[in-house]
Amino acid sequence: MRIDVLDKGFVELVDSMGSDETIAASARLSYLGQYRSEDSDSLLISQLINKGHTSPLEQVELRFLVKAPIYIARQWMRHRTWSYSEVSRRYTAKNMDFYTPSFEKEGMKELYNGSVSTSLRAYQELIGAGIRKEQARGVLPTCMYTTFYAKTDLNNLFHFLELRLEKGAQYEITEYSNAICKLIEPIIPMTFEIWKDKMNRKDN
Repeated sequence: MRIDVLDKGFVELVDSMGSDETIAASARLSYLGQYRSEDSDSLLISQLINKGHTSPLEQVELRFLVKAPIYIARQWMRHRTWSYSEVSRRYTAKNMDFYTPSFEKEGMKELYNGSVSTSLRAYQELIGAGIRKEQARGVLPTCMYTTFYAKTDLNNLFHFLELRLEKGAQYEITEYSNAICKLIEPIIPMTFEIWKDKMNRKDN
């Protein structure tokens, strides 16, 4: 499943391993003797999340394909608990897209896009002159889209979402985080609902 984000970006859930049942089974093994087998999965997962015993969540893994502006990708990749594989502009000059934010002030969109066009034209002239791609790419703006695979476990994904859904987070990465929520909820509906309830109580 793929969700469009911003003007030309997207997030796609390409693979997942595990479910609510995986988390509950891991917890029963990890905390053998603390939880009875007849305890409901919902009760068990609720206790784990609300008490901060979240290692069983690491048994669920998710892999995404992401297209995002470079400066958003760099924020994302500060989360070092994820694994990444990114397109390299050292090797390819294909499929170059650029993000244009919405501007309220008149004339700002034209100024912004004019700067992007100048950078792209300079890049193309450098390539045409025989300059290597890994050097010519230095003139390209960070609003250029990049594409990357991003893989993590559910525990670290929740940590990512908690930070990137906060009120002070940048709009663009919050949009990607909202899309991720829609993608993962069908995979772990029970756990997601318990986590979301905890976040709502935290905000209030």
